[in-house]
Amino acid sequence: MLAGSALVLAAALAVANGHVRDTLPGQTVTAAYCDISNGTSEDAVLVAVGTPVASSVELHETRNEAGMVRMRRLDRIVVPAGSTVRLRPGGMHLMLFDADTAGIHEAAFVFEFGGGQTTRGAFEIRPP
Repeated sequence: MLAGSALVLAAALAVANGHVRDTLPGQTVTAAYCDISNGTSEDAVLVAVGTPVASSVELHETRNEAGMVRMRRLDRIVVPAGSTVRLRPGGMHLMLFDADTAGIHEAAFVFEFGGGQTTRGAFEIRPP
């Protein structure tokens, strides 16, 4: 029964509207954005993201602190039950390190949630 519940939860987590800012020549760090929906009755906790177009992906947040815009790494992003969290410029987002998006139009991403659930998304590569 538990395995069946995990399948239902995984099917109810979805990633949509994903896009990556293409890197400029000589640049290897970029950002990605998307909507993460949780159609379940329990909060989902995003703990990691991976893609073959970057050696690592970090969860980040941009905040205005005392008049200074600062970016900080997040350990997790909570997607409340029955809601959608939007990763956008100026807020929560994904940072891609050692990224190589040259000549491609789409990249696959895997989102890992607490409890072992995963979901996938296809991200469009957009001009910077």
